[in-house]
Amino acid sequence: MVLPGTSQAIYNALAGNKFQVVQSVLGSPTEINVAEGVNELENQGLGGLEQWVKIFRVTQGYEVWQAHGDWVSQHSPSFGPGIADRFKMAAGITHDQWQEADAKRQRIRQYLHNLLGSDGLLALPTAPGPAVPLDMPADELDNWRKAVLSLTCIAGLAGLPQVQLPIAKDDGLPVGLSFIGPAGSDEQLLDIAVKLLEVLKQ
Repeated sequence: MVLPGTSQAIYNALAGNKFQVVQSVLGSPTEINVAEGVNELENQGLGGLEQWVKIFRVTQGYEVWQAHGDWVSQHSPSFGPGIADRFKMAAGITHDQWQEADAKRQRIRQYLHNLLGSDGLLALPTAPGPAVPLDMPADELDNWRKAVLSLTCIAGLAGLPQVQLPIAKDDGLPVGLSFIGPAGSDEQLLDIAVKLLEVLKQ
């Protein structure tokens, strides 16, 4: 999911004495697989981030069309190819499809809220790698977008705050580490981000 160079760059940015300082702020981390191999999710057909992305795209698409569909239909704006395709997909999502996806979203949300509790943090790369070239072919760009969504859909599905720290570079291009916090922890998450950046930018 994440490019090897990006993983290594983030690891290097956290290595040595800096990691000890990070631990003093956050405590000792526990590595988990947030969406795969979790019985609670597997038993409900919700295992794997690929499944989460599908749920996110249905709920997002339907809700975007409910908010903007009338305007798009009335004014027929000129969208870029990718945006036009996604609005076309959104227009075809039925209420029943949204209800089914929303029920799954609520179960994922409850799972993540329980996982984080009142003071947990989930750390993950912000994106699979650095920003892609402007001239990336459409099929490659679509695959890249799916990979990005597999990371960004987590907080979106659960309605949780997320902050990203631009702490490293992969081949000279910036990459980031994100933290997802419990519901309502927005200000605490920002305080943690400030403390960590003071350390990691040294």
